[in-house]
Amino acid sequence: MPIGAASSTGTTNAMGNGILRVLPWLADSTFTLGGIGIDVTAIGNSGCTIRPVIYANNNGIPTTLLLDAGPLAADAVAMPIASVSLPIVAGTLYWLGAILQGAATTQPTTRIPSGHTYPISARAGSSIVGTAAPVGYAAAGYASGAAPNPYPTPVAINSFGYRPYFRVA
Repeated sequence: MPIGAASSTGTTNAMGNGILRVLPWLADSTFTLGGIGIDVTAIGNSGCTIRPVIYANNNGIPTTLLLDAGPLAADAVAMPIASVSLPIVAGTLYWLGAILQGAATTQPTTRIPSGHTYPISARAGSSIVGTAAPVGYAAAGYASGAAPNPYPTPVAINSFGYRPYFRVA
């Protein structure tokens, strides 16, 4: 289940090394997440990785780290996936995203949501992507190591985020 419309075809190589980016996702069913991955469509620096993450929601802001899936290779065109086990509950808002690490000069190109209406927008209350309303959050300073817990002081963004895909356990 990728985030974004089924016909999403957007890509970018401008996520920013060491930038944690998250977008809201409202679960429409209850299941156990068995895997999470990122679609890498063009390679980045040798050894660079993307670390998928999921954060809990508190009043429209990402808070507690629920999942740090670890580093996935982003120096090859592939759809790497990390095996995980996380219960997902229908009707719950989660913050999904990732951190690009080890890509100081050449960032990989990854699939991003395109033409998607988010269940909420960060702080603004608007739900339409393509307006000036913020749709997610970003935080800098994570060029290596594990994802921060809790989420650091959030900075609202009105741009793109990662489009992770799931494997149901």
